Amino acid sequence: MRFDEQQILSVSKDLWTSHLGLSVIPSGASPTDEGEKTWASCVKISGGWQGAVLLECPESIARHAAVMLFAADGQDTPDEELEDAVKELAEMFGQKMRPLLPGDAKLSRPSLVDDENTCKALSGMQGLGELTISCEGRPVRVALFQAEPDLAPAG
Repeated sequence: MRFDEQQILSVSKDLWTSHLGLSVIPSGASPTDEGEKTWASCVKISGGWQGAVLLECPESIARHAAVMLFAADGQDTPDEELEDAVKELAEMFGQKMRPLLPGDAKLSRPSLVDDENTCKALSGMQGLGELTISCEGRPVRVALFQAEPDLAPAG
């Protein structure tokens, strides 16, 4: 199974437009921005398909998401609300991907991660597809990983 950039872009556009009121376009930019903290969240997927979703975004996007999702104060938003916003975005992306996955996909609770390697290490995964999009001129990266059959956890 593979996901191409158009599938990821379609799901991303739906998520960012419907929940955050923002438009997104494909971008070749790196999700990291010197001088601005990058937030990342991972959601594991189990059931008929084993994998994970990773979402990485700069703090300014996490702050905007917190404002839109939780009616937070954009300037004085505590880190806990930024964490919750990034985790919520990763979970919502996973939910929007579920219909495209085989079998009965179940999502774990989202967790903050340091980087892609931390997300992949959760259950021995390989890259399945990814896309960096531009949201408000800021890079946001979405990546999908699939558990390697011989390394996937049992049950």
